[in-house]
Amino acid sequence: MIGERTEMAQTAKQMIMPVLGDPYLLDAQLEVPGLLVQIQHCRWPVLHDAKLQYSRDVLIQTLTPLPPHSMACLTPEGRPGCFVKVGDLVFAPANMSMYSRGGGGPQRCVSLSYDHGRLEHVAVRVDRWGRSQLELCLDIRCVPIQHAMNWLAHEALAPGFASPTLVESLGNLVSVQLSRVFAAVRTELPRPGTLPAWQLRRIESYIAESTGAPPSASELAAVCGLSRRHAGRMFKQTTGCTLHEYVEAVRFERAQRLLREQRLSIKEISHVLGFSGVSSFSGAFTRLAGLSPRRYRQDARRLAVVTAPRLRSH
Repeated sequence: MIGERTEMAQTAKQMIMPVLGDPYLLDAQLEVPGLLVQIQHCRWPVLHDAKLQYSRDVLIQTLTPLPPHSMACLTPEGRPGCFVKVGDLVFAPANMSMYSRGGGGPQRCVSLSYDHGRLEHVAVRVDRWGRSQLELCLDIRCVPIQHAMNWLAHEALAPGFASPTLVESLGNLVSVQLSRVFAAVRTELPRPGTLPAWQLRRIESYIAESTGAPPSASELAAVCGLSRRHAGRMFKQTTGCTLHEYVEAVRFERAQRLLREQRLSIKEISHVLGFSGVSSFSGAFTRLAGLSPRRYRQDARRLAVVTAPRLRSH
């Protein structure tokens, strides 16, 4: 059995196609002093294996569903370590190697690059980051940042009045939110009155894996072996938001992803997310996004159009 597994692993390794250099092709961009917004696309080969490295700190958000089985590893060293699942929003610190692998298919993304020093309060001493910070870079879950990145994508494709001012403002918003995200995991030792990292991850995993009606505060407290009141107070002290606010943010993020994937109808999405009907889902989504689910899906479809995607020759 061990021999069979070894042979299968060697065969799979031989099938992986290396991708040399940056495979993305530029669709549109906006540049202001210190900031660069780009819309790019590529078509990943089946079972690709790539290494990317950026000269500036950069946030990358996918505008289309990720290729299947997307995994990545971020390391200051010259060789890959442990690969983890990649999310829709990734932060790549400057001059740090990011190794990725996964299935093939087209992908379109929006990136926001910062000049050296603009994110010093976030990325300072990244060479000393631990595993928690490096893994967090590959799956950043922050609704305000996702909103800002989507707005930047729209602006890059169709710049409007005072576009540089808008880009500058959104860039500042993202940098502040990013610093808050990393501040929460800067140390594994909990501050007095806050949740230990393992309890916070357990709550986050339970919420992420739940389907239908969102879990209640009592359910989430039970996951950590705490009372409802104690868990709520400690979660607020740890993250700055209530359990209810966090659950709604995750549900909203899931709604955005399902709408972008274009596979389920809006009625089916409202059912999957535990809403009583389409009208209640539409009302909740519109309050948070500023536009209806139908309009969001139409805009996402327009952003996801990839014209004749191909790999750049090297």
